[in-house]
Amino acid sequence: MVSVDLFLCEPALVGDAWWACLDEGERARAARFKFPADRLAYIAAHGLLRHALSRRDSSREPSAWRFSTGANGKPHLDGSRLRFNLSHCRELVAVAIAEDVEVGVDVEPIDPRHATDDVAQRVYGPNELLDLARAAQPVDRFFERWTLKESWVKATGIGISDDLPGFELRIEPGRAFVERGDPRPWQFHWWTPRPLVKLAVCVGTDQPLDVRPATWA
Repeated sequence: MVSVDLFLCEPALVGDAWWACLDEGERARAARFKFPADRLAYIAAHGLLRHALSRRDSSREPSAWRFSTGANGKPHLDGSRLRFNLSHCRELVAVAIAEDVEVGVDVEPIDPRHATDDVAQRVYGPNELLDLARAAQPVDRFFERWTLKESWVKATGIGISDDLPGFELRIEPGRAFVERGDPRPWQFHWWTPRPLVKLAVCVGTDQPLDVRPATWA
């Protein structure tokens, strides 16, 4: 059994309380956000990551964690078996932590203005586009697919600039599969944790999967 701890938090409930645990680079990036709501979501996500890691390893304070980045910018911990990923929007932030397996997470607000044919053509392959055309609720399906695909991109660390239509996902009731473009085993877990917010987790394993979501408190 592969376990994934998934921590959720609403940015508005955190405020700037986690600012102090961020490093200089994170503070600099937070300061560059134009809108206060986006800045708050960034602080909440990176603060949540640090506190969640310290819950897994109490020998380090949240401010003591230091991160390295891979070739495509995916952060990781040198010399640690822990793997993690984070995502944030104005409504919700999420942090996923696993051990010895790659993990990706994505949260997205359901905004019909972004579910355009132009975007779909740049992101989805032929079978995925056909699935969207047949969907009873195409906007909901668009963002369901979006979060699933983005969580896979983040788990692999390949980078968003790669040929996304060449990597297709097949969705069945309660299950999703990478149908074309990547033979490695991946498992997905997804749902709507808040009204008008989609969330998906991707984990690199073929073993039974236990995703344990919890609101941070």
